[in-house]
Amino acid sequence: MAIGTPTAESVRTIVGGLFDRELTIDTIAPVIYSANVPMTIAVYTNDAGTPQALFLCDVGLAAHAAAALVLLPVNTSQPCADGGYISDELIENYHEVANVASGLFVDTDGSRVSLRELIAPGSPIPKDVRPLLAMPGGRTAVEMDIEGYGRGRMLLHSA
Repeated sequence: MAIGTPTAESVRTIVGGLFDRELTIDTIAPVIYSANVPMTIAVYTNDAGTPQALFLCDVGLAAHAAAALVLLPVNTSQPCADGGYISDELIENYHEVANVASGLFVDTDGSRVSLRELIAPGSPIPKDVRPLLAMPGGRTAVEMDIEGYGRGRMLLHSA
């Protein structure tokens, strides 16, 4: 499986299509994952169950995206963004964002990956995911601002 690296435009089309809001999406310099920065990590696998792609969002963007998805007021997501955590209610909504984001990772032959799990900030990272996090290639980094909610960084890794 050879998955292409997603572009900022594909993020706008696929993920941005979930929100009935204006989005600003800017490509930023690739960022290396650090356990010191609270992020959600969506893990996508091939049919054999091998991790092929990761979708990381800083907690602020994940919380705002989860709230914007179901039109919750920003005062639902802002405390999470400020506090570096994501509430149980918002993580459920964010799971749908992560599921739709699987469409960002398409093999050159058209096959897709599927969402295996969503790792909350501070949770242990499975051993089979760590090598993909450390890979230098196949990365896209964007900063996204969801009108009326807030902004944050999104990192996309593919094998």
